[in-house]
Amino acid sequence: MTAASLRDHDAARAFQERMWIVTRIGWLAMVAIVLAAAFGLSGKGGPLSRQHLVAGAAEIDVPRVARWSASDTMSISFERMGAGEVEVVVPHAFGDVFAIEAISPQPASGASTTDGDVYRFEFAGSESKRSIDFSLRAIKPTLPTGIGAFRVNEEVSANASVIVLR
Repeated sequence: MTAASLRDHDAARAFQERMWIVTRIGWLAMVAIVLAAAFGLSGKGGPLSRQHLVAGAAEIDVPRVARWSASDTMSISFERMGAGEVEVVVPHAFGDVFAIEAISPQPASGASTTDGDVYRFEFAGSESKRSIDFSLRAIKPTLPTGIGAFRVNEEVSANASVIVLR
């Protein structure tokens, strides 16, 4: 082999090794994306797609990652409280991100206050575990956005935040 062909061979070998490194980095990036989606960071399913808040005896299940224009849910579940009336305050910032399409069961009354939207529910019967389900639709894509704290019968949850993907 001549000196020129050895230089060409060494250059080709160095280029090939750089390509292998770039290819491996690409594979690792794809694996990271698949794992993030599997854990719920793509908006549907997975342990990271939802957040669970506590307001006294109530548990609030809210989306952490949602999809723009896709339907979603928020659930508030609780043990039987008091005389059957439950007041839920949904913060105004929540309404900037989500549109509430339906509520089950229907609230007995609803009003908008400076604290947020107030819904009052009256429960009859003796079931020990109750829940309120909100059907939601994300209004617009957002980066991580604080949606505030929820209140259930004057008990306040931690602040929540959401990401809405396109």
